[in-house]
Amino acid sequence: MKNKSNLIVLLFISSLSLLSCKKLSDYEQQPQLATQNSRPLISDFYKKYGVKSQFFVIDANMESSVTGEKGTEVLFPAKCFTNSLGDTVTGSIQIELREILSRADMVLSNATTMSNDLPLVSAGEVLILPMQGNEKLNYAKPIKISIPANSIDTNMNLYTSNGTPENNNLDWDLLRNSKSYINYNTSKSANSRSANNYEVTIKLPEPVWINLNKVFAKNLLKTLTIKIDTSYINTISFIAIIDTFTTVLKAQPTSLAFSEDPNRKVGCYYLSLPIDMNIKIFGIAIKDDGIYFNKKDIYFTKSDTIDFQFIKTPEEEVVKELEAL
Repeated sequence: MKNKSNLIVLLFISSLSLLSCKKLSDYEQQPQLATQNSRPLISDFYKKYGVKSQFFVIDANMESSVTGEKGTEVLFPAKCFTNSLGDTVTGSIQIELREILSRADMVLSNATTMSNDLPLVSAGEVLILPMQGNEKLNYAKPIKISIPANSIDTNMNLYTSNGTPENNNLDWDLLRNSKSYINYNTSKSANSRSANNYEVTIKLPEPVWINLNKVFAKNLLKTLTIKIDTSYINTISFIAIIDTFTTVLKAQPTSLAFSEDPNRKVGCYYLSLPIDMNIKIFGIAIKDDGIYFNKKDIYFTKSDTIDFQFIKTPEEEVVKELEAL
C-alpha cells in the first residue's frame, strides 16, 4: 500500500493585483495599500493574531544570554556588537526576539517558508535584532542560538532572509556551508525546555531572520491551480503545512478573467506542491463586510485545477481553526 503523507494548504488573502493571464512581475504583485488604507486587509488580521516580539536589555560589555517564552536561547559574547561605523558598542543593548516555531505561529504571522518559489519544510523561524537607541547593530563575533524541537532532522539547513512577514517578502536564501553552523543536539542544556535543540553558532553579517529548512525534491512537485471569485475581495495569499513541519507558501497570482457575468471576476492562483499528499485547503478572504472562510480536502497526485468558494464566517471561528494547527 502506498504511504500517504498529509499536507494542509491554507489559502489566505494578501495582495490582489491581477492584470493578465501570466505570472505577474514582483513589482505588480506588491500590495497596493496606498489606495486601500480605509479598507480591512489580511495584514490587519496578521497584526492582530501573529506572534509578538519580546524585548530584553543586556550589557554589551559582558557575556549575556536571553531565553524566549517558547524556549529559544541566544548567547551573546562580551563586546560582540558594532555600530554602523564599525566601532565596538558598549553599554545597554535592547534585544528584540521573535520566535515563530509552530504551524499556527507561521500561519497567523504570515511567516512564509519559500526559496525562489520552492516550498521549504521548516523547523522554526527566529528574528534576533540588537538595537542601541534607534540604531540597528551588527555582530563582531559569532552568537549561539538554540532553537527547541520535538525531534531532530539532520537534513535541516540554515537559511536567512532580509524580508519581513509584514511586507509579505520573507523569501529565504540558503547559507553557503550551512551545515557547518548547526549542531543537531539531543542533550538538554541547563536552561533549555526541550531535550532536542538545533544549536546554531554563526557570525551573521547583519541582523536577519534565520530559518532551519529542508527543500522538497523538484521532481516531486506539481502545480495546483485554485480558481476563486475575486469580486469585492480586498487582498490574497497562500499557505501550506506539511506533516509535523510547516511550509508556508506566498500567493502566486497567474490570471484574472471575467466570467459570463460582467460583475464577477475569476482569479487564478498556483502552488507548487509535493505529489501523493492528502491536502486540506483552507481559504480566508477579507472583504469590506468581514471575513470569508472555507476548507476543502483533496488527494494531490498530479497538476490539477480546483474551484474554491468562500462563506462568511465569524472571526473567532477562523482563528480557532488556525490556532488548532
